[in-house]
Amino acid sequence: MPIPEVLGPFRLVRLLGQGGMGAVYEAVQSGTPDLVALKVLLSPADEDSVRRERFEAEIDTLKRLRHPNIVRLIGFGEAEGFRYFAMEYVDGASLETRLRRKHRFTWEEAVHIGVNTARALRHAHDRGIIHRDIKPANILLSVKGEIKVSDYGIAHLFGGQRMTALDTVIGTLEYMSPEQASSGPITPKTDLFSLGAVLYAVLTKTPPFPLEKKSLPELLNKFREGPVESARLRRPDLPRDLDALLSDLLEISADKRPPNALIVQRRLEAILEKHAAPGGLARFFEPEEDDGGEEYDPVRAETVLAEAAPTPSRVDLAAADTAADAPDGDRTITTGVLSEKARSGSLSLEWTESEPVSTSDVTRADRSAPLPEFTAVPEEEFDPYSVPDRPPYLSLRTLVFSLFLLLAGTALVLALRHPSADRLYGRIESCLEGVSPENESDYVNALRQTRGDMSKFLTLYPNDPRADRVRRLSGDLEYAALESRLSRLAERSIFRRDPTGSLIEEAYIEALRAAERDPDEGVRKFRAFLDIFERDESQTSPNSVPAQCVRLARRRLERLEKGIGHQEDAERDLVAEQLEYARALEPTDPARAERIRSGLREFYGNRPWAGELFGE
Repeated sequence: MPIPEVLGPFRLVRLLGQGGMGAVYEAVQSGTPDLVALKVLLSPADEDSVRRERFEAEIDTLKRLRHPNIVRLIGFGEAEGFRYFAMEYVDGASLETRLRRKHRFTWEEAVHIGVNTARALRHAHDRGIIHRDIKPANILLSVKGEIKVSDYGIAHLFGGQRMTALDTVIGTLEYMSPEQASSGPITPKTDLFSLGAVLYAVLTKTPPFPLEKKSLPELLNKFREGPVESARLRRPDLPRDLDALLSDLLEISADKRPPNALIVQRRLEAILEKHAAPGGLARFFEPEEDDGGEEYDPVRAETVLAEAAPTPSRVDLAAADTAADAPDGDRTITTGVLSEKARSGSLSLEWTESEPVSTSDVTRADRSAPLPEFTAVPEEEFDPYSVPDRPPYLSLRTLVFSLFLLLAGTALVLALRHPSADRLYGRIESCLEGVSPENESDYVNALRQTRGDMSKFLTLYPNDPRADRVRRLSGDLEYAALESRLSRLAERSIFRRDPTGSLIEEAYIEALRAAERDPDEGVRKFRAFLDIFERDESQTSPNSVPAQCVRLARRRLERLEKGIGHQEDAERDLVAEQLEYARALEPTDPARAERIRSGLREFYGNRPWAGELFGE
């Protein structure tokens, strides 16, 4: 079924590449001059459910990614039975194109590529996405020197459902990790191995494990032979730090590789800071020349140049042996092999698995027909890229150490600095806010909480106008402490006398014990206590023990007298009520009435007010 010239709001300009599953076109969005890369599912959406699911999975993956080093999804839709999605159009060439043109990268340029690719991988890994096919064809270099990672068509969402079986091999042979080749578990470290392989190839112009037969068994044998050859044997100008990092990335065991993409990014940045010469990246941003010195026009590379390929299929070792006869190229086990040639300023693509495709396959459509529905992906639907990279001149260690010194200095200044009088007094008043001295328990607890602030205030600001109030509050606290101590002594057995060393304290304890036995006796004892010890208060300090004992005795006497008064009122009311009841019983039950009167006389006959109610 031919693809129409117009799909949704996009008008197709030229074919960039085609594979078994889809084709990629250069297209222009209607009403704008903007170029996009439009990927179209070749078979109608209702005819191939497997391809449709993979196609939609790639859209879902791209919707999760929003990073300056990852090709951006613009939108998706369906028109004339064809599903498609539009992506950012990158003006430049793939890393593979430059390698084929024999461009010799400086090690600074390779590190620049590695840093930005690691940033893209870090962003994807943080969102649970593993690329699984990092290779030179999927790393795009814009004419401005920007690095863009493309082709998330076979990306794996770890933690979710797998779209391929556990024993399926997916990836490109010469950049494939050992766990991919052996159908082992795929982790973010799989992408780190492929990144190391790409950097190794960029620097040495050969993959770390070169293959002659281009077969999977040959690759597995290479992995068994041992570690990769040092890149410095081919490029003596490489810093030793960079060579060591490449060796770490290309470890056969995933456990021995760097833990994550962030660590790789930081190590690459440190190498660039430490060893890069001035102008080491200058050539990276200039028009490229091949070895013959002839200038060429930059090739416009679409975002998914290598992915527009046949659907991934299972590869076993027997089938892999037959791959040795396949033509050279990317050697992607599950995708077609793409070759690029710049002819007359345009891009011509040839596939080893199919005949070359020309733009004549695009049929003319009715230009007046209304545009089908197109779903643009707004900015807010992407996972935001909000983690800034650190400036190259400031290391994490320096930042943490500086922060520690700042905090330590601040703590020292605050410790040596005296709080102001207003601050101390404010804390005291805040602690006592809403607490009345009448509520003795809460008042004493509040005073205890602010004891330290009161002591600091009186020590630092004894002449402050508010110092007298603070002294009174401090005295109330001492007064409450003395009362608590004397009350505990009074509660002990009367047969155990613990000398306090103060006659006035022992006298107060004796009066307190008498009040516990009989309130009336306690009133008499405290009155006698005051007769003995009460003196002119101007002659003694208000916070001295004698003065505080006298204050305690006065308050205790007031409580006792008030309590006795309330008790007398209650007793009088009871006697009056029962006498009235006895008078009511007199006509019918005189004996019961007399017993009531006799009982009242027995309990209350000795009260001072008894004569008023009982008579003589």
